[in-house]
Amino acid sequence: MAYLREYSKPGDTIYVDTGSYTLTNAITIGAFDAGASSNRVTIEGSTNSAAGGTVFNRFGGDYCIFINNAPGIGLRNLTLRNAGTAARLLDADFA
Repeated sequence: MAYLREYSKPGDTIYVDTGSYTLTNAITIGAFDAGASSNRVTIEGSTNSAAGGTVFNRFGGDYCIFINNAPGIGLRNLTLRNAGTAARLLDADFA
């Protein structure tokens, strides 16, 4: 995610608004996108469940989110649908 690399730093929270988002590729988060184990970058979806919350749809893909060698990533209030695996974590410190 170029956005993470350019604009986030350890301790930041990135808010994703209420809605359904179709993914043509997995969201890949690597070492340069992450925070630290004790100071995470958090991606937080909407808590407005009455309106559907934040949904990532990956029709026909392997993963919605791939966290690769990225310590210090937090995911909260996200619904991951229609992928073979919702999230793949490889050498990741996840909360």
